[in-house]
Amino acid sequence: MGEAFELKNTDFLKEVAKHHKEWIKTVTALGGGSYSEDIVQEMYIKLYKYADANKIIKEGILQKGYVFFALKSILYTLAKEKSLILKENIDNHHLPDDTNHDEEQAFFRFNEKINTYLKTLESKSKTENNERYWYDGKMFQMYKDSDLSMRKLAKLSGISFVSIFHTLKNVKKDLRKNFQEDWDDYLNGDYDKIR
Repeated sequence: MGEAFELKNTDFLKEVAKHHKEWIKTVTALGGGSYSEDIVQEMYIKLYKYADANKIIKEGILQKGYVFFALKSILYTLAKEKSLILKENIDNHHLPDDTNHDEEQAFFRFNEKINTYLKTLESKSKTENNERYWYDGKMFQMYKDSDLSMRKLAKLSGISFVSIFHTLKNVKKDLRKNFQEDWDDYLNGDYDKIR
C-alpha cells in the first residue's frame, strides 16, 4: 500500500513565511527575476523536507542567514541548469529554402494581369470618353494597394460608402469574369497554366 511518513513540526515554517516579501526581494536582488516567487516556494519545500527546525530558529530568533543560504543555493542550481542548455545562433546554419518559387512567379503573373486590366480600363475611358472606367480602375487600385477598409476609404475620400461598395463589386465581377480560370489554376497549384 502507501508508504507511511512522519509529519514534521512545521511551526518554524510559519516563522520563515512571515518574511515572505523579504525573501522575494532578496532573490530578485540576486538575479532571480521572474522566477523569484518560484524560488522562494522551492525554498519552503526544501526547508520542510531537509531542514532541522533547531538550526533555523535558535532561542526563538529566526536565523536569516540559513534561509539566505538556502535561497542562494536554489538560485545557483537553477542558473547552472539554465547554462547547460546549449544556445545556438541560427545565423550559423543554412536553413532549407521552403518557398515555392513557382507559386511566387504565378502570383506575380496573375497580379500583373490584374494591373494590366486596370490600365486597360483607364485607356478604355479615354477612347470611349467614359469616365466610369477610369473611376472604377482608380477606385479598385486604391482599395487593392491600401490596407484601408471600404468604410475608412469612404471617410478619407469623402465618397459615399455605397458608391465605393458598388464600384468594387462591379470591378470584382469583371475581374472574376476575365480571370476566374487563372485564379482557379492558382488555387489548385497549376502554376504553369497561368501565362
